[in-house]
Amino acid sequence: MIQTTVQVSGMACSMCEAHINDAIRAAFSVEKVSSSHSKGETVILSQAPLDENALRTAIDATGYTAGGDQHRSLRKERLFPFREEERVRSFRCRHRGHRFDIHTSYIGG
Repeated sequence: MIQTTVQVSGMACSMCEAHINDAIRAAFSVEKVSSSHSKGETVILSQAPLDENALRTAIDATGYTAGGDQHRSLRKERLFPFREEERVRSFRCRHRGHRFDIHTSYIGG
């Protein structure tokens, strides 16, 4: 996944955000797009890098102004980045002799 962040000036409300999002979805095949008028930026997730000139053209056509953009490759990370191991303890019931296992997870640094 590629994350592209574009600075967009001229957005004033959530409707402005929706105009930008719709224009980008119409012009590109993207996984996700979200805009923020308070931050003045649009974040786009796509499988492949987007053409910068086509992206600027799509945003400028809506009446807003596209600024600089940044590309960043994303990869899935584990929920807990530290070492995780599982321990299994077996026990026998004193009265009937049944065996049961207890699974515990240890998460450490």
